[in-house]
Amino acid sequence: MAHHQDFQQRLFDVISSNVDVNRLLPSASDRAKLDVVEATVLELLRYISHVPLGLPHFTTSDTSVAGFCVDKHTKVGLQLMDSTMLLQLGLTVSVF
Repeated sequence: MAHHQDFQQRLFDVISSNVDVNRLLPSASDRAKLDVVEATVLELLRYISHVPLGLPHFTTSDTSVAGFCVDKHTKVGLQLMDSTMLLQLGLTVSVF
């Protein structure tokens, strides 16, 4: 959205023209008049993940990954964003 300031302005104009200026935020009664805003919010929620899938884990035993030794109780985490970006570029993690 930061790269589309014209669209941000359009959303602002839709909200400004359909929401009472005496209220701070839109209410449920305004929803029918804010279809462009609702569609934008739903698209943003579809595009990005809001669930913390990359929570840290701990190894339960000594192990190895790709030839590297990983000690028991080592905190490990996934780089989910990197994997997602690679998939968008048509690459896979194993190829990379």
